[in-house]
Amino acid sequence: MKRVLGALETRMALQHELHGTTQTTSAVRLRAPLTAAQLWRAVGCLFRRHALLRSRLQRSAAALWLSADALQNDIEVRCTQGAHLGVEALLSAAMADVLDPARALWRLHWHQLTGSDQHWLLLTCHHSIADARSLVQLLNELLQACQDSDGYAVQPAQPLPAPLERYQSAPPSSPVASSSHTCAWAHQRSCSLSQRRPALQRCVLAPAHVAALRGHAQSIGVSLNALLGAALLKAVGSVLGYWQVPLASAVDLRERVAQPVPRQQLGCYIGVAQSCLAAQRVPLAQLALRYQASLREQLPSLAPALPSLALAALRSRFAQWASQAQFSQGMAITNHGLIGLDAGRWAILDYANVAARTSGHFALALHVSQWQAQLSLCLVFTEPLLTQADAAQVLVAVQQQLNAALADTAEAS
Repeated sequence: MKRVLGALETRMALQHELHGTTQTTSAVRLRAPLTAAQLWRAVGCLFRRHALLRSRLQRSAAALWLSADALQNDIEVRCTQGAHLGVEALLSAAMADVLDPARALWRLHWHQLTGSDQHWLLLTCHHSIADARSLVQLLNELLQACQDSDGYAVQPAQPLPAPLERYQSAPPSSPVASSSHTCAWAHQRSCSLSQRRPALQRCVLAPAHVAALRGHAQSIGVSLNALLGAALLKAVGSVLGYWQVPLASAVDLRERVAQPVPRQQLGCYIGVAQSCLAAQRVPLAQLALRYQASLREQLPSLAPALPSLALAALRSRFAQWASQAQFSQGMAITNHGLIGLDAGRWAILDYANVAARTSGHFALALHVSQWQAQLSLCLVFTEPLLTQADAAQVLVAVQQQLNAALADTAEAS
């Protein structure tokens, strides 16, 4: 298999060169009698099954190519052993360790806890070939192959989600509506790429809390994602200032352009519509309704198609972007929905997902994953644009907004 990258994939490949922004990592902690031999056999099973996992990027003067000619020995399988490390430290290190797409588009890190049968598996992929959904599928296949590589090998292969380019061909359904409340690009800061470091703060909401939030969202007529988005808007506004970045296109939403917004398994970027939302001095429930309504109304009118530009012109644009060292201090929320991990006879203990943001549109992004009735909130941000203390305050403020909404509901009843 060899093909020229499409318009969006080319942009992602060039953006990856700006400090590895387009790679994503999922981490799973499990209790299992796992060995290095089992893991290497399982990696070989995945490598042979999926052409995308045998791919790498090649370059010519006129185009970038996706070529399925990588070797299994080119796939990095890192094995470490030591004391218990928090998932924040493991994921931060994975984001900072930039993939070399000319060699391979994925890698695996196995961290075994000393004196224990617990392990961390971290699967990192270039975002042009995989998203959070793809990573869950691959982790499930990896766990299955670790336990029974012979049985896994004879099962029919389930294809990975369609390439990004599939969602870039539809024309806009209607003209983009003009905005009555636009945001100035005031929240920018100059910071060279070499100074930027990906970082992470995380909190986990207990099942009872999640059930209460889901019930509250349903009672006011919004998705849980919209409620979380409104809480993030208010938290960032109160802690850091009013940071929303309106985007002119929905290309970054991938399948979300073609699917109904309220679906729980779909994430929505804040500011994706043409206008920002006034968040301060607006009740959380009202803001959640406005946020969801804005996405429903404006997403269908945003053109998913990207203009076709020559590679040289794109390279020039990205070089100029990097030299200016400007970073839009926007925010995003992406909801990965219910994570279905099937470890067979092994026990899954934790799960989290992140994507690097060091040269993207957003200074921070909230990655939401529901796992075993818990809600994992991973706040990814870029230092030194934000500090660990800033991020911690934002996460606390998000939880305070949600708790206050539940308390108001309880008082009203």
